[in-house]
Parts: sequence; C-alpha cells; structure tokens
Amino acid sequence: MRAYYFTASWCAPCRDFEPIVKSVCAEKELDLYIYDVEEMASYTMGCKIKSTPTLIVQNSAGEEVYRIIGSIPVNELKEKLGGVMANG
Repeated sequence: MRAYYFTASWCAPCRDFEPIVKSVCAEKELDLYIYDVEEMASYTMGCKIKSTPTLIVQNSAGEEVYRIIGSIPVNELKEKLGGVMANG
C-alpha cells in the first residue's frame, strides 16, 4: 500500500500534521510520497485535491481506499489506517 500526502509550504496545519503522517506511515509500513500542491499542480489536479492537507491511501492495485482532508489526532489516524490495511 502507498500513501500520498498533499501539502503546501504556506499551510500551517500541513506542517503540523506532516510529522504525524510520517510517523504513522512508518509504523504501518506504508510507502509515503509527499507532494507540494504548488510544485506539482497538474498531478494535484489529477488527484482531485481541493484543499490541504490531504492524505490518500492506495492499495497495491493503485485504487484509492482511503482519503482524509484536514488533520486528525494521531490515534484516530492510526485506527483509520489500521482498518484500511486490514481490509486491504
């Protein structure tokens, strides 16, 4: 499974949530890719990113299985990703 984190340099919630995302993805052994929405505008539009921060998880077939817009507490993120990975 892969996780894609969409962020922006000017976004304070993105900066606050990024270390949480990195930590939880490492713990869950998810490959994490981080994209700045301004630097990767065409890719961001293709992923239908409307606001930041956004975290998308894809299964091994490349299908989106989870999306969160905004930040959530670390325990909630762990729980959500654990459920997504269990259902795989």
